[in-house]
Amino acid sequence: MKKLLFFVACAILMALLVPLVQAQSFESHVAYLLETPRRAFFYVHADRPPEVLDGPSFFDRASFDKILKGDNDRFVGESSSNEALYLDERSGCFYRTSSTNQLYHLDLVGGESDAFYGFTPTFTWRDGSMLENVPFVYDPRTAFFNKCADVRPAKKALRKKLKLTGTVKGTSLKVYEPALPKSSGELKKLYENSVFPEDETALSFNEFVARHPLVYIDDQLGSFHRLLNTKYAPAAEMGKPALYLYPEKDTTYNVTVTPVGGRITVQIPTLEKNTWKGVLAKPSGELTLNNSKYPYLYYESTTNQAMPITQGVVMEQQRVPEELGKMLDTIGFKAHEKREFLDYWLPRMNSRPYYAIQWMFNGELDKYSKLSIAPNLPIRRAFLNFRGLSKPVKLMPQMLPTLNRSMPHAFEWGGNNLAQ
Repeated sequence: MKKLLFFVACAILMALLVPLVQAQSFESHVAYLLETPRRAFFYVHADRPPEVLDGPSFFDRASFDKILKGDNDRFVGESSSNEALYLDERSGCFYRTSSTNQLYHLDLVGGESDAFYGFTPTFTWRDGSMLENVPFVYDPRTAFFNKCADVRPAKKALRKKLKLTGTVKGTSLKVYEPALPKSSGELKKLYENSVFPEDETALSFNEFVARHPLVYIDDQLGSFHRLLNTKYAPAAEMGKPALYLYPEKDTTYNVTVTPVGGRITVQIPTLEKNTWKGVLAKPSGELTLNNSKYPYLYYESTTNQAMPITQGVVMEQQRVPEELGKMLDTIGFKAHEKREFLDYWLPRMNSRPYYAIQWMFNGELDKYSKLSIAPNLPIRRAFLNFRGLSKPVKLMPQMLPTLNRSMPHAFEWGGNNLAQ
């Protein structure tokens, strides 16, 4: 009887947990295995109907249905049970004809649970050298909205522009790069828009090309996957982080900002090697540095880390001022912080009929920019990630926390417009 109760309890627990896990991560879905023309794993990218999506991209119903309708499609292969797999070449999404309520993306290496966000192969180049431990990603500007991946048909016109330069170690995958770098418009544009690490600020174009910023991987299923070296991926903007300091008593601090894969582009007051040194903070929030007073420390920075919108809310533009104000109240913005936040961001959220809004908090932001304060001061961070849309889509709901604003602490807000 005890064993029966135990198994019943386990069954109930699993029934409760499985939906929760699937709502949190698309990696929980069982892979679809293609057998012909080669063995390859595919993972669920999005479900239909897209009331709650599992993948990093989100699709409105019209876009989802258009993919499944068959426009721009190409037969890819079959599973061991003769289920056909197709590729929608416009979106880079794969799907099965026998299960048309799901879109898939290809796991290139086949050994990772899911390789969408980061593909970290070992490349063996034709000259015998190797490139290891450097993540490559699909271009975040093209692969996160109504797309599964940056996948391009392996047609003659594209092949003529590329040359074979290496292989992916442990696989039969071949790696290609632009055949004539000096004539490659995409390499030139990538060079102009890239963020170089601090120790590589003087890279020439030829030096940049030699570090393999852009590769095309032949998936041996009729397509090239265009991937960017994350060390040189186009920058996302960390827009106007405003940092307030609230000590319990007058205290002098050193505040250091460390962008991840990027650099500081704007700073008020002036930083000294990414650090504001000797900032006198009062409990009221007033700051003094070099005999000048400031309401907060201000900077803007870039990062080459992708900032996909994976959850949140989509709303009509006319609702943004009221709803965004309510969000700030929930999070715990003080009255003057709320006013300054809205004064800065609302004018940047009035050009499209709909807006997708997601928040990031505290440690989540360390992936993009790190803060340190000495002597130690607890740090609270809130960051708005948004994008204007022409029509509404569905997003997985996001529960907003109320940040602990008890003294002493530092508070930072910022944002990023993905449409830029």
